[in-house]
Amino acid sequence: MPKATVTSTTKKVELVSLPPDGYVEIKRLPYGASLERRDMVMTMKMSSEVAAKGTTQGTPEISTSMNNRAVTAFEWANCIVSWNLTNENALPLDWKAPNIFDIFDPAVEDELGKL
Repeated sequence: MPKATVTSTTKKVELVSLPPDGYVEIKRLPYGASLERRDMVMTMKMSSEVAAKGTTQGTPEISTSMNNRAVTAFEWANCIVSWNLTNENALPLDWKAPNIFDIFDPAVEDELGKL
């Protein structure tokens, strides 16, 4: 019978943007985490003013917000299982550090975003 559950299989990816030996080892998100990620992508709110008797007045307002930073942080923290990437002091990168996006090379991020 075909197995339809999460596996612990990972994939080592050599990063072209970090020659000669930069790599990350990644895994797929389980379905539950994938749903959580989708919930994070966009937040939508709808509101309107309600009169004293419970009737709606005025034009409803709809607002949306994109959560790219939070989604990327979630993906990196949950999908990258090992790496040999370091900061300028030769210390391993911490994917959960709040400042990771402020110090990360955009060329490497472009490549990671395509995985």
